[in-house]
Amino acid sequence: MKKLFCMFVLVFLLALSTTSLALADDMPPPLYDCPKGYTLDMLHHHMGNGEMEHRHVGLSMEMVDINGDGWICMKHVGSGELNHVHIDNYYPFKS
Repeated sequence: MKKLFCMFVLVFLLALSTTSLALADDMPPPLYDCPKGYTLDMLHHHMGNGEMEHRHVGLSMEMVDINGDGWICMKHVGSGELNHVHIDNYYPFKS
């Protein structure tokens, strides 16, 4: 009985933790896609608290989301993955 109760509590806690993670990234879908070579990502994933382990090349993060949908395109440049470029997502989605 004790094992069953512990397993129930564990499953409940795991379900609760994944639900809160899903709600944290609850964003509207992007308006547009990215050009080839770039990956689509949420803007708030790149808005750090000043302690960045990488360098942004080009526009500041506040200026890159021109269409205001909260999504941007990212591409690693240079050697390693330390530097990357952000642009706004502006390519129409393929049907």
